[in-house]
Amino acid sequence: FEVVFVKAFCDALVENDSIVISYTATLNENAVIAGANPNESKLTYGENNEFETTPSVTETFTWKFGVLKYVLDGEEKSPLAEAEFTLSKNEDGSEPIKFIAKGTTTEGGIPIYQVAEDPTAEGVITTIVTDATGQFILQGLDSDTYYLTETKSPDGYNELDKPVKVVIDENG
Repeated sequence: FEVVFVKAFCDALVENDSIVISYTATLNENAVIAGANPNESKLTYGENNEFETTPSVTETFTWKFGVLKYVLDGEEKSPLAEAEFTLSKNEDGSEPIKFIAKGTTTEGGIPIYQVAEDPTAEGVITTIVTDATGQFILQGLDSDTYYLTETKSPDGYNELDKPVKVVIDENG
């Protein structure tokens, strides 16, 4: 993005004035999951933009984790379809995070859901339902503490009695 200062603003500056520009950014669907996403900022200035500050580079990380809902028969795990989950930063499951479907993995066809860049966009969901694989992947997450809550179990099965706490540290 570009910030342009009008002449009147510049004329009002006096020696040793400071101008601070702060911004936030959201990683989009092209972000590298579990890897560095570099962001560079610099200032170009002067009558003809002939001066430039040394670029400042930050690295932002985003993470993912997978979920497998299964039935245990002896020592054999069988995937369980139609279990419904939400993910929240609140232990009580309130204010679930909004996701958008991003397809499936090339190996195994596991559904992938990305944190919604635009929470009002078409196709945004808060409830993720397991398919025949019993699995899904949630990606685009910050380092933080999350709570995965099973909100509905398939007929004939009990839902989890409490949310599963998921902690993603700065190393993923």
